[in-house]
Amino acid sequence: MLGAYSREFAIQQSGIERKLNFMGFSDNTPLDVTRLCFTSSRAFNSAGHLLKQANLELFESHVDVQLKFLHQTGLRSVGWLRVTADQVDTEGCYLCEAQGLSNLDNANIATALAPLVIASYDLEAFSPENRFPDADKKGDVVFMIATTFQRLGEDQPYLQQLITLDPCEAIPGVLVERAADEGDLVQKWTDMIRQQGTDILAAYNNYGFDDYYIDTRFKKSRPNDPLQLSRLASGSKIRTQRSEFAGYSEWRLLSTPGILNMDLHVIMKREHDLDSYKLDAVAQHFLGEHKIDLSAKDMFAKYAGGRGGRDPMAIAEIGRYCIQDTALPLKLLNKLAIIPTMFEMAAATSVPCEYIFQQGASVRVMSMLVKKMQEYGMICPSSVTDRESYQGSTILEPKIGLYEDPVAVCDFSALYPSIIRRHVLCPSRLVIDDLFANLDHVHYKDVETDVGHHRFAQDVVRHEGALERNGEAHTPSTGLVWSLSLSWVNRGS
Repeated sequence: MLGAYSREFAIQQSGIERKLNFMGFSDNTPLDVTRLCFTSSRAFNSAGHLLKQANLELFESHVDVQLKFLHQTGLRSVGWLRVTADQVDTEGCYLCEAQGLSNLDNANIATALAPLVIASYDLEAFSPENRFPDADKKGDVVFMIATTFQRLGEDQPYLQQLITLDPCEAIPGVLVERAADEGDLVQKWTDMIRQQGTDILAAYNNYGFDDYYIDTRFKKSRPNDPLQLSRLASGSKIRTQRSEFAGYSEWRLLSTPGILNMDLHVIMKREHDLDSYKLDAVAQHFLGEHKIDLSAKDMFAKYAGGRGGRDPMAIAEIGRYCIQDTALPLKLLNKLAIIPTMFEMAAATSVPCEYIFQQGASVRVMSMLVKKMQEYGMICPSSVTDRESYQGSTILEPKIGLYEDPVAVCDFSALYPSIIRRHVLCPSRLVIDDLFANLDHVHYKDVETDVGHHRFAQDVVRHEGALERNGEAHTPSTGLVWSLSLSWVNRGS
């Protein structure tokens, strides 16, 4: 039936499979569903939209294709990969320091972090009108880019580079280069990023300023050249992303396939409750260090120079300021163990690394649920993401005063999971269909709430011939949510 549509909708493969619906207790009664595999994520999303308009019941069309890939292949999103094939084709349209595979005899290497190269960067821009620089304004040039390179697991950087449009005095320990124009400046910077085999790009507020500024100024200077800042030959492009955590904001970041692009400003706002998130305040809080005292007004005055032109000593002073803005993020990464923590969370929840700081916790929860469903032959209806929002908890005003007797406080972050597990309040055990509401071999629990009566299947007395005895799709005897939380307890999470 799908043959006529396969080419039009880029369907690579299709077939009928038997699955269990995660939403609602069905006593292990499977559904016959059609599985569609597409040649691209764009085709996947387009087909999902069209099928939804046709009022067809969809399953997992809301799940990111990257998550599906990780779930179905069993690959970790970070870490070492073991290849068992005798011959592997390593040719492709990517750029990297080395191509090929070699045998690794040391078994312990699989658990060790690779010495990934981290490049922390910062730029300085000038506005002839003495206002905040605007990348789209003709005269608001980017006149300097600084980069500090350091390997993951090491305490000190191994290289610091400063590229400037103007003559600059030597700075001890810094490789100073001069560029002919803005295009040449950005080109020299991207060349060094690729030359060093950079794995991680890190900066402070680059999603809000640096990335868009670099891309825009490079396009104005060299409109026909691609900004080559990824491991794909196609180059890098600006991607706009909206975020609603910690207040609504819009990010404009460089898409860098093969290189993790992270913003320390975003991570600080997500993970820490601070009075100020300026780099100087964050460095003082965690490191006990301050930035070099150089205001934007003073920087503009030094860069503008006098009748004799720009002073190389003044450019060097700005350069030291810029270099420090690249060193502090690396110190924060080390001090707070941000990258190892992020890698472990990404691996544990089966999501790409950038999802940890670019998206909320819900995508991690969904990834873990869908992966656990796969183990039991279950699928998640796409409609679960289309439901109306619900009323959250009520926050009571505190009664201020001295309490001489201890006051019991409920830790709801731990209480909610405990209640769910204790009473098996799992969507896979919620009775939605009356056909499964009064089965003799099932024990039920009735729950009365403000929004109505609900029944949950509890202990299911199995009989010979049940699906789970045949090794087919089945609901966990304790509910899928309990099974998922138990696996996290067992792994010490």
